[in-house]
Amino acid sequence: MNQDWGEFFCDLLYAVVDRKIPRHLLRSDSQPKLIDGVEVHCIGPDESTQNGFFSAYHKKLSDPHVKLPDPNALSAILALKFGQAVVLLGADALKANWVNAAKSHRKRGLPKACVLKVPHHGARNSFDFQKNAVTYLDLCLRSPASRAVLFAGDAKHPDSAVYERLRNRAEVFCLSNGLKGKQVNANPLRISIPGARPVSAAPVCNPVVSFEIDENADIVRCAGQSCEACALTV
Repeated sequence: MNQDWGEFFCDLLYAVVDRKIPRHLLRSDSQPKLIDGVEVHCIGPDESTQNGFFSAYHKKLSDPHVKLPDPNALSAILALKFGQAVVLLGADALKANWVNAAKSHRKRGLPKACVLKVPHHGARNSFDFQKNAVTYLDLCLRSPASRAVLFAGDAKHPDSAVYERLRNRAEVFCLSNGLKGKQVNANPLRISIPGARPVSAAPVCNPVVSFEIDENADIVRCAGQSCEACALTV
């Protein structure tokens, strides 16, 4: 782990300790939490994925050459349910995570999501292009189309093929377009979260993207322009 990542995790840990924030185990077999009328469902990762990491790190103690799995596989996939409205937070989950996440989504009887936080900045390793493969778009509404919020931080994120799929299936709202342009403010979003540091400057499409949703999954208010209104393409 490099120093920047180490400092980032330490900052997060200190904030948790200082604010006395309780820890909750996040995996697909955990029970939903009810917070201010919103059901918080964790539909990924599953227990076998977490155990695979423990096993890999245990082996690495005796053999430093052991290849470790991608840590993004541990990303928590959350479905926030309010009435019949679901907001799907994909974190940095990989394409393999979505097979079990879709099973958990169906088992819990959750409605399709009206808002999606696009996993892993629209990276290709989070979307399976194989025929009949399960993807996060299978958990999203088709009519009306889900709103997808994409934060694309560099020239590789989002992947152009993933971005095309998103544009075909959802109404996409970008926080940054991922294009390498002229140098701009290093912190264009005015990030002030303890421990959060911009990796690099990126042109910004929307300073803020937000939604207000009612219990019927209708978007009653939206701040931010969709990609259809933007002249820039990825």
